[in-house]
Amino acid sequence: MRKVKSLQALGRPLVLGMALAAGTLFALAASAKPAPPANGMLVYVYYQNGQAVGGEVIANCPPDSMIPQPWGIRTQDFSWSYAPCF
Repeated sequence: MRKVKSLQALGRPLVLGMALAAGTLFALAASAKPAPPANGMLVYVYYQNGQAVGGEVIANCPPDSMIPQPWGIRTQDFSWSYAPCF
């Protein structure tokens, strides 16, 4: 009978720990950026006070493609768009 009680006592912290881990994984997945398209780029522009202050490109392009370099600063206010490789 004691073994059953000890398993029940472990059950609640285990369930709470699993719920915390699942919540953390969900939050990380929700904050993830979209993936670049095949043979394309994902272009981010970062803004501060309505002005563009930075940019970043995540590319999925052939090796001989020209890919813009990151510039400026990153902020929480940004937009993204897809662009073809060039």
